[in-house]
Amino acid sequence: MLATFPITRTPASRMTPELRDNAAFGAVFSDHMLVADYAGGKWSEPRIIPYGAQLLPAAPACAHYGQGIFEGFKAFPRPNGGAVVFRPDANHARMARTCQRMAMPEVPASIFIDGTLALVQLDRNWIPEKDNSALYVRPVLFATGETLGVKPGDRIELEEGP
Repeated sequence: MLATFPITRTPASRMTPELRDNAAFGAVFSDHMLVADYAGGKWSEPRIIPYGAQLLPAAPACAHYGQGIFEGFKAFPRPNGGAVVFRPDANHARMARTCQRMAMPEVPASIFIDGTLALVQLDRNWIPEKDNSALYVRPVLFATGETLGVKPGDRIELEEGP
């Protein structure tokens, strides 16, 4: 059973078959992204929102101390109209190891994996149908707390979007 997350759908998709199938790698983003915040020692409820700009404080720790990490994996189309994500558990494990090295809170599997699957299901139409094509999913974790002191970030944001 796929976990459910609050979803705010984009009012109008930008996706066209031409855009989906012919865009250069990394040049076009799908309609939605998964967002979760870490503050006060716990993760907020993840939510799926329309893709777009996010507000950051003027002095986020990620800009001053490079406290940010990413993962990347692919979602492939299924003949039945569904999608399959290749090894999200392995990507979660790798991100968890990186979180430890970067003194960042680990993203729970229920957010990372279930959120990825929910996001891919919602934006399934963005997966190219051409042979040997896939939708690239890029979870990004970065410290947003304002600080000029060298310490682990106390405010972290997870953004994930294809």
